[in-house]
Amino acid sequence: MKRVLLSLSLLLSTASAAPVTLNALFMKQAAYSEANIKDMTKAFEAKNPNIKVNLEFVPYEGLHDKIVSSASAGTNGYDVVLFDVIWPTEFAKNSFLVDVTNRIPAADNARVFSGAWTTVTAGGKRYGMPWILDTKYLYYNKAILKKAGIAAPPRTWAELQQQAATIKAKGLVEYPIVWSWSQAEALICDYTTLISAFGGQFYAGGKPVFNTGGGLKALQYMTDSLKSGVSNPNSKEYLEEDVRKVFSDGKAAFALNWTYMYNMANDPKQSKVAGQVGIVPAPGVAGVSQVSAMNGSMGLGIPTGSAHKDEAWRFIQYLTSAPVQEQFAQLSLPIWKASYSKPAVTKGQEALVKAAGTSLNVMFPRPTIAQYPQLSTVLQTALQKALLGSQTPAQALDVGGPDRQPLPVMTARRGNAPAARFQGWSFLLPLLVILACVIGYPLVRTVYLSFTDASLNALGIPPQWLGVANYQGALTSPEFLATLWNSTTFTVVSVALETVLGVLVALLLNQRFRGRTLARALLILPWAIPTIVNATMWRWIYNPEYGALNALLTQTGLIGGYRSWLGEPSSAMLMVILADVWKNYPLVAMIALAALQGVPAEIHEAASLDGASAWVRFWRLTLPAILGPLSVAVVLRTIEAFKVFDIIYVMTRGGPADATKTASFSVYQEAFTYLQAGSGAAYANVMVLISAVLIAGYLLLMRRQGSGSGPA
Repeated sequence: MKRVLLSLSLLLSTASAAPVTLNALFMKQAAYSEANIKDMTKAFEAKNPNIKVNLEFVPYEGLHDKIVSSASAGTNGYDVVLFDVIWPTEFAKNSFLVDVTNRIPAADNARVFSGAWTTVTAGGKRYGMPWILDTKYLYYNKAILKKAGIAAPPRTWAELQQQAATIKAKGLVEYPIVWSWSQAEALICDYTTLISAFGGQFYAGGKPVFNTGGGLKALQYMTDSLKSGVSNPNSKEYLEEDVRKVFSDGKAAFALNWTYMYNMANDPKQSKVAGQVGIVPAPGVAGVSQVSAMNGSMGLGIPTGSAHKDEAWRFIQYLTSAPVQEQFAQLSLPIWKASYSKPAVTKGQEALVKAAGTSLNVMFPRPTIAQYPQLSTVLQTALQKALLGSQTPAQALDVGGPDRQPLPVMTARRGNAPAARFQGWSFLLPLLVILACVIGYPLVRTVYLSFTDASLNALGIPPQWLGVANYQGALTSPEFLATLWNSTTFTVVSVALETVLGVLVALLLNQRFRGRTLARALLILPWAIPTIVNATMWRWIYNPEYGALNALLTQTGLIGGYRSWLGEPSSAMLMVILADVWKNYPLVAMIALAALQGVPAEIHEAASLDGASAWVRFWRLTLPAILGPLSVAVVLRTIEAFKVFDIIYVMTRGGPADATKTASFSVYQEAFTYLQAGSGAAYANVMVLISAVLIAGYLLLMRRQGSGSGPA
């Protein structure tokens, strides 16, 4: 009997010690670096030898979609995810995260900053633990304020304007204030900070009210700040990293930014103003608020599909524990109130800790609604229209919140005999089966979804049939039609420039000169560069503070001062087109060059002897000879250009004020930001139909070229 009991106990202990593997999803470039999170995880695994954690890091822009898409993976998905403060309501509504309210000790309610709890709360329940505690602070340059005779940083937003005007008048810096007002979530964060200062609200009684009261005053303040000349006009295309760089270069006296900037701006290796950086809570408004703060925190939660919820919670508890957070406090401030009296947290960042002690208790949330992505997109566009001066603040905010209710087949030529036809089809059959599975099914599925109300928020619920409602919505949507026009503009201008430039380069490389072989080899380089790399490079070239284009044009006297090329609707689309032309003209050039090789030199020699000019020879001889291949290149580039998305996403994200937002970008937003798969599929199919016309033109050109190559 003892032996049996011993055997059972051994089996139970072995089972309890069975190794568990957790899959955890984190964000790249968070307050904690990837190396920091790996160090934390390694320490956790050392304390919990039976638990192994696989880490995955994605950019912030992909974090939400990753969490949503993993919901359908069940136990094969993630066990721990990092989520933003703006997502709990949506995730709770769709049961993406586990309610952990009962797992949190009651004593922790008072130990953690009250503002931090709003990061993980929806409907009175908690769906994780706050981890990255953050809000925006007002940074100021002590040296500049001293030179201006300003004794203390501003306590109100009105004082900020006054101090900035004084600094500008004394010629200390051209634009004393810098903001992150690009068409992105950063703009909403700054706007939310100001709403909290002016006592405004996003919603009241379930209805949007940001176009009145404090919300309207907040936007009016933003536009007035630009009009007065104290705010950097390039702010309209800046993200937080741009703000940090401008401030760290000593080109601004004030900046609104996250916690992470404090230590980076005080690092001599990364900043010219190290040692002169001051920080205070974002100002308030006299008679309304003492300070202002918005909640930019993030939390850790457990997806409902996790098969290891207890182990996942243990990992979350470890990462959010006071000892671990205090160890890494130079990167992100702890969520625990008691930590702020410990040297590990305060040493070297006393001013930051003091500011945090005030701000973290009054953090104002962005709207806690399930449709927040739609609201954010609408507001980003509206705010930019006001900042660009195309609409007044009242006109721009009159959006009423989100109102979201509810290919030609290429046939092969027939053979001359049944056997030949059968043999041809037998060769094609494996490929056709693969195409049917890889392309056919997704295409049919997309068409089906376009007639339904399918949503990625409700993957387990059968979609309802809507008929052509989604298509009617697409074809009557001013926003979508505007993006189709932007796509058309992008396509026509970029393809025209690529064709002209490509032919000119091909004609040049068709001549004999030393180094021609090397020049031909180098031609392919721009085309070989990945689009994201190309877009990032050109974004740097266009940078309004240190971009090469501004430096060149200013030094040559072509412009009087640096311009915000991507921040102005009048120039943004052209700048993106030029970046795309530089990358893709080599394709046209290579096709044209290959065609030129087949043009007999004797024809040109004879025409030259007859007195034909270079232009006549090109127009009457060269162009007709290469027109077939060149037409194919044009159609191919037209199809690709009409579908453009990646270069837009990296360079402008569709801004400013939707000036560069293309149809593909609308499809992306509808399907993967708003999670409306049905209407997103309809948007995509409209684009497919337009592309089908272009493909039909391509096939027609191919057919004519093929028939024209035979004997007359």
